[in-house]
Amino acid sequence: RHAVSRPPAALSHETVVSPRDAFLGRGETVPVDEAVGRISCESIAGYPPGVPSLLPGERITDEVVAYLRELTAEGARLHGASDPAFRTVHVLIEGC
Repeated sequence: RHAVSRPPAALSHETVVSPRDAFLGRGETVPVDEAVGRISCESIAGYPPGVPSLLPGERITDEVVAYLRELTAEGARLHGASDPAFRTVHVLIEGC
């Protein structure tokens, strides 16, 4: 059983572009620490609990990064992540 400090529903989300445009848009892979403030191209759900914490088109925040790191530290799998170890994340190329 994984004990994280907050449920995924407690995370704040800001959708900046449509999920379709983000998922199909031109992206690049960057280190997670450089992804804060950028727009996600991928959907990431920690399992358990299996609820998406980040969706395509959402701005990546410090809060989401901390939550996903907490999940991985507890042994959760990151379903949908291009890097299951959560060292990098796929984001939209800025200005495209």
